[in-house]
Amino acid sequence: MNSLRNKRRLIILILVWVLSILFIPAIIPMDFPIIKVFGFYIHSDYLVHVFLFFILIVTLLLAGIGVHSFGVFILIILAAILAEVWQLVIPHRTYNIWDLIANVGGVILGYLVAYLRLMFAKKTLLTDKKVKRHKP
Repeated sequence: MNSLRNKRRLIILILVWVLSILFIPAIIPMDFPIIKVFGFYIHSDYLVHVFLFFILIVTLLLAGIGVHSFGVFILIILAAILAEVWQLVIPHRTYNIWDLIANVGGVILGYLVAYLRLMFAKKTLLTDKKVKRHKP
């Protein structure tokens, strides 16, 4: 029962997220400047793409939805691809492979943080168990 509810929440959150990413740029034209980061000039919208998909993973974690299954990973990668392919039909927007790479990079960064969080939680749990066993 709880698993089915989590799957529904996952799908709803991803749909709301993707629809927001798809339609907000269509309604509000945005222009991002080129900025210098660590000596390299990049389009700042690439950072926005990374951030948006990173935040998606964090949001799913905070919502209590496990992002550790391969199926969820594939679903989110497909959402990242869809968000970029949609640019082909939005007026005044263009498809850009670097945007797609930034989307996937945000997903991977989010998964890395999720993995590190899981490892830290396991280490803390093991440490707490050792401390409890050694108390007199």
